[in-house]
Amino acid sequence: MHRQRYRPRAVVCPGKGIAEYNAELKKKLYAVKVTLGDHLLAEGVVELPSEPDDKERADGEA
Repeated sequence: MHRQRYRPRAVVCPGKGIAEYNAELKKKLYAVKVTLGDHLLAEGVVELPSEPDDKERADGEA
């Protein structure tokens, strides 16, 4: 089954700083299809979370 992947495109974001624009490009979006046999149950786009901060990592390990 072919998995489709969304890639960031270069677009102009008026009113946003370079850092905010770069942060938006780092989001990982994946097209997801859930099937049961030949029946399509669900379809959508999932955004994976970025790397957790050091504080979040510490909370997870404790």
